[in-house]
Amino acid sequence: MLRSREVLAVSLAGMLVFGAAARLWAAADDELYRLGEVVVSGGTPIVEAVGVTRRVTAEEMEQRGVRSLDEALNLLPGVDVRVGGDGAPRIDMRGFRTRHIKLLLNGTPFNSTYDGQFDSALISVENIAEIVVTTGATSTLYGSGGNAGVINIITKKGS
Repeated sequence: MLRSREVLAVSLAGMLVFGAAARLWAAADDELYRLGEVVVSGGTPIVEAVGVTRRVTAEEMEQRGVRSLDEALNLLPGVDVRVGGDGAPRIDMRGFRTRHIKLLLNGTPFNSTYDGQFDSALISVENIAEIVVTTGATSTLYGSGGNAGVINIITKKGS
Protein backbone atom coordinates (compact mmCIF):
# COMPACT_ATOMS: atom_id res chain seq x y z
CA MET A 1 0.00 0.00 0.00
CA LEU A 2 2.81 2.34 0.90
CA ARG A 3 4.59 1.54 -2.34
CA SER A 4 1.56 2.45 -4.49
CA ARG A 5 1.23 5.79 -2.67
CA GLU A 6 4.89 6.56 -3.39
CA VAL A 7 4.41 5.68 -7.04
CA LEU A 8 1.31 7.87 -7.19
CA ALA A 9 3.10 10.79 -5.55
CA VAL A 10 6.09 10.51 -7.87
CA SER A 11 3.76 10.27 -10.88
CA LEU A 12 1.82 13.37 -9.84
CA ALA A 13 5.05 15.30 -9.23
CA GLY A 14 6.34 14.23 -12.64
CA MET A 15 3.12 15.35 -14.31
CA LEU A 16 3.32 18.75 -12.62
CA VAL A 17 6.95 19.23 -13.62
CA PHE A 18 6.26 18.05 -17.17
CA GLY A 19 3.21 20.35 -17.46
CA ALA A 20 5.18 23.37 -16.27
CA ALA A 21 8.05 22.55 -18.63
CA ALA A 22 5.62 22.16 -21.54
CA ARG A 23 4.08 25.56 -20.79
CA LEU A 24 7.50 27.20 -20.65
CA TRP A 25 8.54 25.49 -23.86
CA ALA A 26 5.32 26.58 -25.61
CA ALA A 27 5.85 30.17 -24.46
CA ALA A 28 9.46 30.13 -25.67
CA ASP A 29 8.40 28.42 -28.89
CA ASP A 30 5.69 31.05 -29.47
CA GLU A 31 8.24 33.84 -29.22
CA LEU A 32 10.68 32.19 -31.62
CA TYR A 33 8.30 31.66 -34.53
CA ARG A 34 6.19 34.82 -34.54
CA LEU A 35 6.65 36.17 -38.06
CA GLY A 36 3.87 38.64 -38.59
CA GLU A 37 2.32 39.16 -42.01
CA VAL A 38 3.93 37.45 -45.00
CA VAL A 39 2.81 38.36 -48.52
CA VAL A 40 3.76 36.06 -51.38
CA SER A 41 3.20 37.15 -54.95
CA GLY A 42 4.49 36.07 -58.31
CA GLY A 43 4.30 37.43 -61.79
CA THR A 44 5.06 34.21 -63.67
CA PRO A 45 2.40 31.50 -63.79
CA ILE A 46 3.63 28.15 -62.50
CA VAL A 47 3.16 26.58 -65.93
CA GLU A 48 5.79 28.85 -67.42
CA ALA A 49 8.15 28.16 -64.53
CA VAL A 50 8.03 24.38 -65.11
CA GLY A 51 8.22 24.11 -68.89
CA VAL A 52 8.77 25.99 -72.12
CA THR A 53 5.72 27.99 -73.19
CA ARG A 54 4.98 29.27 -76.67
CA ARG A 55 1.96 31.31 -77.74
CA VAL A 56 0.05 32.08 -80.92
CA THR A 57 -2.40 34.98 -80.67
CA ALA A 58 -5.50 35.69 -82.75
CA GLU A 59 -3.69 38.61 -84.41
CA GLU A 60 -0.84 36.35 -85.56
CA MET A 61 -3.30 33.81 -86.94
CA GLU A 62 -5.16 36.54 -88.82
CA GLN A 63 -1.94 38.02 -90.26
CA ARG A 64 -0.81 34.62 -91.56
CA GLY A 65 -4.21 33.64 -92.97
CA VAL A 66 -4.71 30.61 -90.73
CA ARG A 67 -8.01 28.82 -91.41
CA SER A 68 -7.81 25.81 -89.08
CA LEU A 69 -6.37 24.80 -85.72
CA ASP A 70 -3.82 22.46 -87.27
CA GLU A 71 -2.50 25.32 -89.45
CA ALA A 72 -2.20 27.51 -86.35
CA LEU A 73 -0.33 24.81 -84.45
CA ASN A 74 1.96 24.30 -87.42
CA LEU A 75 3.28 27.85 -86.80
CA LEU A 76 4.95 26.68 -83.58
CA PRO A 77 8.37 25.00 -83.45
CA GLY A 78 8.38 21.35 -82.42
CA VAL A 79 4.78 20.78 -83.52
CA ASP A 80 4.16 18.67 -86.62
CA VAL A 81 0.83 18.14 -88.33
CA ARG A 82 0.12 14.98 -90.33
CA VAL A 83 -3.01 13.40 -91.79
CA GLY A 84 -4.27 10.31 -89.97
CA GLY A 85 -5.74 7.20 -91.56
CA ASP A 86 -9.26 8.57 -91.15
CA GLY A 87 -8.35 11.81 -92.92
CA ALA A 88 -8.34 13.87 -89.73
CA PRO A 89 -5.31 16.02 -88.95
CA ARG A 90 -3.11 14.56 -86.23
CA ILE A 91 -0.76 16.65 -84.14
CA ASP A 92 2.69 15.33 -83.17
CA MET A 93 4.85 17.12 -80.65
CA ARG A 94 8.47 16.40 -79.74
CA GLY A 95 8.27 13.01 -81.49
CA PHE A 96 5.16 11.91 -79.59
CA ARG A 97 1.83 11.11 -81.20
CA THR A 98 -1.50 12.85 -80.59
CA ARG A 99 -2.50 10.56 -77.72
CA HIS A 100 0.49 11.83 -75.72
CA ILE A 101 -0.61 15.46 -75.97
CA LYS A 102 -3.08 16.92 -73.49
CA LEU A 103 -5.51 19.29 -75.25
CA LEU A 104 -7.30 21.81 -73.05
CA LEU A 105 -10.12 24.09 -74.11
CA ASN A 106 -10.11 27.01 -71.66
CA GLY A 107 -8.36 24.73 -69.16
CA THR A 108 -10.83 21.83 -69.56
CA PRO A 109 -9.51 18.53 -71.00
CA PHE A 110 -10.74 17.96 -74.56
CA ASN A 111 -9.07 14.64 -75.38
CA SER A 112 -11.12 11.56 -76.22
CA THR A 113 -11.65 9.30 -73.23
CA TYR A 114 -11.43 6.28 -75.53
CA ASP A 115 -7.93 6.64 -76.98
CA GLY A 116 -6.68 10.03 -75.72
CA GLN A 117 -6.63 11.61 -79.18
CA PHE A 118 -8.46 14.68 -80.45
CA ASP A 119 -9.73 16.06 -83.72
CA SER A 120 -8.37 19.53 -84.27
CA ALA A 121 -11.03 20.23 -86.94
CA LEU A 122 -13.70 20.47 -84.22
CA ILE A 123 -12.45 23.83 -82.96
CA SER A 124 -13.08 26.90 -85.09
CA VAL A 125 -10.18 29.35 -85.45
CA GLU A 126 -12.55 32.33 -85.46
CA ASN A 127 -13.31 31.67 -81.78
CA ILE A 128 -9.69 31.33 -80.64
CA ALA A 129 -8.11 34.22 -78.74
CA GLU A 130 -4.82 32.50 -78.01
CA ILE A 131 -3.15 29.10 -78.22
CA VAL A 132 -0.66 28.29 -75.46
CA VAL A 133 1.62 25.28 -76.02
CA THR A 134 3.68 24.08 -73.06
CA THR A 135 6.37 21.41 -73.26
CA GLY A 136 8.46 20.01 -70.46
CA ALA A 137 7.36 18.57 -67.12
CA THR A 138 3.67 19.19 -67.76
CA SER A 139 2.44 15.85 -66.39
CA THR A 140 3.19 17.12 -62.89
CA LEU A 141 0.68 19.94 -63.40
CA TYR A 142 -1.95 18.39 -65.68
CA GLY A 143 -1.78 14.67 -64.89
CA SER A 144 -1.33 11.80 -67.28
CA GLY A 145 -1.57 12.20 -71.03
CA GLY A 146 0.68 15.22 -71.34
CA ASN A 147 4.02 13.50 -71.96
CA ALA A 148 4.67 15.44 -75.17
CA GLY A 149 3.12 18.67 -73.95
CA VAL A 150 -0.08 20.56 -73.30
CA ILE A 151 -2.05 22.64 -75.78
CA ASN A 152 -4.39 25.10 -74.08
CA ILE A 153 -6.81 26.81 -76.45
CA ILE A 154 -8.22 30.01 -74.96
CA THR A 155 -11.40 31.18 -76.68
CA LYS A 156 -12.58 34.73 -77.17
CA LYS A 157 -14.93 36.20 -74.59
CA GLY A 158 -18.56 36.67 -75.56
CA SER A 159 -19.92 40.13 -76.11
